[in-house]
Amino acid sequence: MMLLVKTEENEMLITSLRVRKVEAPTNRLIAKCTITFDGMFAVSDIKVLLKEEGDYYMGMPSRKTAVGTFKDEAYPVNSEVRAAIENIIF
Repeated sequence: MMLLVKTEENEMLITSLRVRKVEAPTNRLIAKCTITFDGMFAVSDIKVLLKEEGDYYMGMPSRKTAVGTFKDEAYPVNSEVRAAIENIIF
């Protein structure tokens, strides 16, 4: 798979997308994804979540902080890139 994602300022090539369905969905989590960019950098543990309204939501890899909140470890740099990645996954 190769898919070119363009924004007004940049472009990147998605060279691999792997989606793994969660066998026993819990807490709205229905799948996890790994995306490889430009054949050189992979981001794993991207979550596909189901909203209460029935729409899908993309959750980026995150970790729990010392105070109990969650912080994204990898994320799109703007809403245009987020929308492009969501369109590919969903």
